[in-house]
Amino acid sequence: MKDTVQSLARYFETVAGVIPQLRPAPDALQGLPVYFGSLYEAWEGDFLDRHYLFLVSKGEERSTPAEIAGHHRVAARELGRPVAFVFMGMESFERQRLLQHRVPFVVPHRQMYLPEFLVDLREGTVPPRQQGTGRIAYLSGASQSLLLYYLQKPNATEPCSLREWASLLNYSAMTATRIATELAEARLCGIGQKGHKTILDFNHDCHALWQKALPFLRTPVLGRTHVQALGKDRLPWLQSGLPALSSHTMLADDGHAVLAMSASQYAFALAEGRLKEVRYQDDDTIRVEKWRYRPEILSDGPTVDRLSLYLSLREEHDERIQSALKELMEGVRW
Repeated sequence: MKDTVQSLARYFETVAGVIPQLRPAPDALQGLPVYFGSLYEAWEGDFLDRHYLFLVSKGEERSTPAEIAGHHRVAARELGRPVAFVFMGMESFERQRLLQHRVPFVVPHRQMYLPEFLVDLREGTVPPRQQGTGRIAYLSGASQSLLLYYLQKPNATEPCSLREWASLLNYSAMTATRIATELAEARLCGIGQKGHKTILDFNHDCHALWQKALPFLRTPVLGRTHVQALGKDRLPWLQSGLPALSSHTMLADDGHAVLAMSASQYAFALAEGRLKEVRYQDDDTIRVEKWRYRPEILSDGPTVDRLSLYLSLREEHDERIQSALKELMEGVRW
């Protein structure tokens, strides 16, 4: 998220010649519906005598333009100040829909639409080259999910085109292109051509690729909370945390359910009244993990996939958990 905000500041400098002083604004989210906190991180700053609140998209699963327009109406009404949305990528049809709704947005180094203030809608603007090695610090949620899919799914062993990957994982073509760029910058894959297709070539055996990728991988968990399930329909969640680890290892289950869903799925469930956030754990509450990507993409059963589970718990200091994680990884079929 910090990299996105830094890109936003540099983009303003490129377009207008000034660098806004951006700072976190978590208090702004307190006056908005709870699903805003799952979808966006709030930053504020003064830019050419205007004070803006920027809602920076957290995940790769962006809301639809109509939903974003609804979010803008709510935020502008409740906060009473200029609000703009920040995304790291956007398809042309999405941009046109947001323009029709007059929703202020910024895609750093690509497009900016702040009505009656500043507009930059050039196509293909290239961000400045990063200093240093050029290698990224961490993979995005989309890139991590693709890599973990490749490592765990037998049908992914053959080289796939970007279009095939986008269809398989339900990502946009723009997101798939960004994934290819990230994986290549991290030197985890090569990018080649096969006829008219762009191919990702993972030139490693899976275990070696996993070891090489580990420094670039993060916990998939963006946050944890307790909820009550209000609807009778099945929510898109899987068992995670210690209960999932205990189902794969000899670790004893502590009896507290932990379920996972993507941050956007969680936000939609709240907005539709299927979930209610509660402050404290009780007999009728469920602990939910909000993920960077959709856990069901990688899962073949009732629990989240092994590699994501490992990444979600590897920072735990409990020796029992570390021992169980070792047992978990011994069961991975490379």
